[in-house]
Amino acid sequence: MLARSAQFLAAVLRRGSPVRATVRGTSMWPTLSPGDRVRVDPVPPGWRPRPGDVVAATGPSGIVVHRVISASDGRVVTWGDNAAMADEPIGTEKIVGRVDPSRSRTRWFQWGR
Repeated sequence: MLARSAQFLAAVLRRGSPVRATVRGTSMWPTLSPGDRVRVDPVPPGWRPRPGDVVAATGPSGIVVHRVISASDGRVVTWGDNAAMADEPIGTEKIVGRVDPSRSRTRWFQWGR
């Protein structure tokens, strides 16, 4: 889940602007950890999600960032890397952005000297 107003983030993304947000929760751990900063890019017109894509989708609890495990006929199933089970299928219109986990800013810890 991303920290910020879900409605605000979705509106900005639908207008075509990328956003930076802070990850909350552990459903995508170890790929994304709580406190990581991620860039969410809007999905271009005609874009189709593919298995392995990490997407931001609107849902009842806000915007969730999970990995696509299947996509066909306008329906997508996502699953958090650390979640116990897959999410309910959603329509592709619920996907408001894409996340490149390799571009997240993870907090680094320096161990004692």
